[in-house]
Amino acid sequence: MEIPEIPNIPAQGFLNNFLQGDGEAEEINEQAVAQARDAMLRQARQQVEQAVQNGVLQRQEAPNRRPRIDPYSHIFEKARNIFRQREYTEICGICNQDIVRTEFLDHLEPCAQQNGKDVKETHIPKYRFLSTNYMLDQKMFAIRDELEIEFLEVLWDKETVHKMHCILCKTYNEHLNGDCVPNLQKQAFLQKMDQMLNLHMCYYETHLELKKEREIEQIRQAHENEFEKMKKEVDQRFPSDNMIAEQNRQAEYRDFRERVAEPNAKELQEYMAHANEENRRQYEFKKRQVEAVARREAGVMKEYLLSNVCRKDLNKVIEYRKILRDQGWEAAEEFDKSTFPTPQNVPDARNEETRKWLGAIGRRQD
Repeated sequence: MEIPEIPNIPAQGFLNNFLQGDGEAEEINEQAVAQARDAMLRQARQQVEQAVQNGVLQRQEAPNRRPRIDPYSHIFEKARNIFRQREYTEICGICNQDIVRTEFLDHLEPCAQQNGKDVKETHIPKYRFLSTNYMLDQKMFAIRDELEIEFLEVLWDKETVHKMHCILCKTYNEHLNGDCVPNLQKQAFLQKMDQMLNLHMCYYETHLELKKEREIEQIRQAHENEFEKMKKEVDQRFPSDNMIAEQNRQAEYRDFRERVAEPNAKELQEYMAHANEENRRQYEFKKRQVEAVARREAGVMKEYLLSNVCRKDLNKVIEYRKILRDQGWEAAEEFDKSTFPTPQNVPDARNEETRKWLGAIGRRQD
């Protein structure tokens, strides 16, 4: 199919003749000239639009044109899974019952008391749970939630900037000027994550050490059980209460302990060396894993904030995030369905001072 050409108005056409004004009487009515010109232009536009619909022409996007604002960029994609994970269960190692995750830590000590267990029995499941990926995700979600809402509120009203976390600005005036705003809270997030990850890894290390100590205790108990088994056999061989029988029994006990002392000590040493190396390997692997998660999440948070910077309905985005934080995913989803997408072809409702403030920050980055 040939691409239709847009008809051009002749150089010596209606307007040219009309504007010459040589004093001669014009026979062409001005209104007729305008109507004819409009008809020609309408016909040309219709031909081009038809060509575009047929796939003959491709409209080229302007290279520097601002991308269209996504009316759903406010949605916190991970939130649904974060809230759903809270409904899953964990098996209690004391009572072997499924316990909802949000109640697991509070369940442990009463469960130990009810089942006649020492409180030490709760330490391994407690620190295992505190160092799970589930707890990491929940803590990370809380940090993102706090920092993102603070940042969005600053974009909406600069007067809230004093409430926003900051580790970049050297002075209070720099912070009031918004010098940290272009960083999109990345450094603040990494700092908070660093503090949280140190605690998370401390829980994990404690969990590994408790497991090692439990295994050492089990090995020692096995050695003691072997001695008790031998002692029972010896007592049966020398049942009398006289001095000679007692001397024979003590000699057998002593001989047994001397015979197993070195193998038992070697077994413990070998286990401890292996456990220490295995714990070190697992700790380093876990550390690399959580650090990678933190870096990736910092990038995701930055993209999220950047995608919402230019939204004219930022006040609704903030309201959505606060509902998500305070009332949960289902309430936020209902608000989302009833509110978004909002009209984007309306004036920015931010106050003039905030718009000027953000504009000044942008110019300083150029």
